[in-house]
Amino acid sequence: MNDQEFLTWIYERLKYAHKEDPNADFMRRLRSIIENSPAHCDGTAAITTRGVKEALARQDRLDALLASGLDDYIADAISMHESQFHNEA
Repeated sequence: MNDQEFLTWIYERLKYAHKEDPNADFMRRLRSIIENSPAHCDGTAAITTRGVKEALARQDRLDALLASGLDDYIADAISMHESQFHNEA
């Protein structure tokens, strides 16, 4: 079992056996680490600190975008839709 398979096993055990919410922060971070870990690691070469930090940084950027940019994007889309609706009437 390589590192990626082992981390996937942990993730699935948390999700199915312990009923952890897959949208919880720590579960999303674990999933990101799994998806960004090299599949060829055989357990003798542990996932590097740099690789984990890079995966966490990508997740942090995504979280920041979702927290701020998405709300603005939705508000702009609604505003544009409403102005088009009023212009047509």
